[in-house]
Amino acid sequence: MALDTNACIYHLERQAAFSGLLDAVVARAIGGALHVVVSAVVQLELLVRPYASGDLRVLRHILEFTEEHAGVVTTPLSREVVHVSAQIRAMTRLKLPDAIVVGSAVVDGADLVIGNDGKFEQLNSSSRLEVASGSRRLRVPAFLRLDDYT
Repeated sequence: MALDTNACIYHLERQAAFSGLLDAVVARAIGGALHVVVSAVVQLELLVRPYASGDLRVLRHILEFTEEHAGVVTTPLSREVVHVSAQIRAMTRLKLPDAIVVGSAVVDGADLVIGNDGKFEQLNSSSRLEVASGSRRLRVPAFLRLDDYT
């Protein structure tokens, strides 16, 4: 399972409308029952505000979540992620950061991306998308829009 930036923000800021679902996902990851992927792009987007404001408490909170929580892995921007993300962008016309979020999810084997950006809805098309990575064919994960579950 992968989390888009807005899902991470909702979790980190304890947004009431989404905290039940997101807290359960993170708790299962910490407990070892679930593998949660956060793209390096998501981490970058999360870090901008505390770096701009100098808020070291928020910065530390984000780093603990993205780098130290058991079961939560931040996917580096590897060569494989770059190639997979380029294919996703070519097929879907998602913006580059969004394609990297999905590409990271694909490379890490996530079967679902959780977020709130409607542009990701196309991942749920009836013909599930696949990408090539070396000699392997990888399935693009489905998308769960948080607004649909509040």
